[in-house]
Amino acid sequence: MSRATFSIEGDSVKYVIPLDLSEVTLKKYIDFCNLEAKHLPKELKRLRELYTALADIPVTDKLDREPIESEIEELNTVVESFEYRVPLLEWYATVVEFWTGLPYNKIMGLDGGGGMEVYQLQALYHQLEQLNLPPEKTEYSNIIEWKGNSWYLPAQYMRDATTIEYLESSQFQKLADELAGNQWGVMGKIMAIIVRKKDEKYNGQLVQDREEFFLSWTMDKVYQVAFFLLTRMQKLTAVLGTYQAAQTLSKLRQESKT
Repeated sequence: MSRATFSIEGDSVKYVIPLDLSEVTLKKYIDFCNLEAKHLPKELKRLRELYTALADIPVTDKLDREPIESEIEELNTVVESFEYRVPLLEWYATVVEFWTGLPYNKIMGLDGGGGMEVYQLQALYHQLEQLNLPPEKTEYSNIIEWKGNSWYLPAQYMRDATTIEYLESSQFQKLADELAGNQWGVMGKIMAIIVRKKDEKYNGQLVQDREEFFLSWTMDKVYQVAFFLLTRMQKLTAVLGTYQAAQTLSKLRQESKT
């Protein structure tokens, strides 16, 4: 696959711009999430939260939509104001530097040059923003191909009700809850727990050894695991609840005998 490149006036270097999730590793994406957590302007962060909330409310539900739409309108007025131009361009430059390697000082003209054209900076930023969106279509399969090898997601949890299966599922649920809170930093560990070679059993040492390996997977493959994960969460929660109830009952029975 050919890679998209660009350059700026006064610089002969061609910089690569990732346009697809297959060009972004999980480690790189986690690093970007950490960058956003520290530097994303609070107004843009709030706008993202509001648009996400709005997407979950039916269009016909005007009572719930109106206060959100009103706040969005107010924040957009702030973001589009002349006074906000500097922090907005600084954030755009931070994002472009992160994904392409084009130095921030060169983008902003702080190196003695003329800097990047504003329209080009805006266009690059909006292209890169697409990397924050999950794919519209993701293959649903418990088999994932990676560099010529097949890796497998579990067909079911707690199959044999062994101690190892229970501990594995408990740890998995804890990490999955963190992922549901948009904590992508745990995804490498989750994959190390549940993505295995054919017929491979759970092994705590392998989990430790493989986390770094899964951080090198690209986000198109990682999203296959994430979507698979989401479809399993309700079933796993119900199964764990049953086992926890059984454990409590067993404990009560033991106490009644003493």
